[in-house]
Amino acid sequence: MELQRYPEAIIPWALTALGLITLVYPKVTGVPLFPVLSYEHLSEYPIWEIPLIYVASYATRAWGA
Repeated sequence: MELQRYPEAIIPWALTALGLITLVYPKVTGVPLFPVLSYEHLSEYPIWEIPLIYVASYATRAWGA
């Protein structure tokens, strides 16, 4: 019974910490978590990774705005 309480407490804190890191890190360092990629860089990735990379890059830039 006691072991079930730890994931219930840790998961929200971990998600909150991850969200704060994605907001604070680019502001402190001046470097985005995911770089802004050009079409030449995106062509180096497999076709199935391109949407994931694009969305991650867009989301981190949108949150930091």
